[in-house]
Amino acid sequence: MSELAIIIRHGSRDDASEEVREKVSEDTRGVAGHVLVLGVFGPLTRRTTPALRDYLRQTISSHQQDSGPHLLLDVSCCTDIDIDGLLALAVAQNAARSQGGDLRLTDVPPLIAWQLTQHSFDHLLTDAEGHDPDHPA
Repeated sequence: MSELAIIIRHGSRDDASEEVREKVSEDTRGVAGHVLVLGVFGPLTRRTTPALRDYLRQTISSHQQDSGPHLLLDVSCCTDIDIDGLLALAVAQNAARSQGGDLRLTDVPPLIAWQLTQHSFDHLLTDAEGHDPDHPA
């Protein structure tokens, strides 16, 4: 049986360790305010996607700040992703951006990055302006 764990790694830059604060600052240049860093552990597939989709929907809709929700999703421990997972992430990114925020994947394993690109979901790797902080030009 495959299970997915969603871990709140850090509620904001201020709550994080120095190493994570540096990474979050690098990943969210130009973003003021609260940045929620989440970790995904396990597969993000048809079986597990509803849990992540519901969590992201609740997180995005409950956001009360002017700048919109800014979410970094660390997928370094994501073991697999299918089209259902990709679609859930794309919908959540669109919802966050429509409120003036953003959702972006970070620490993406090579196989997951290949799947994102192969299925034209590589926009999940960039911020709202199209910059990829993990791979600067």
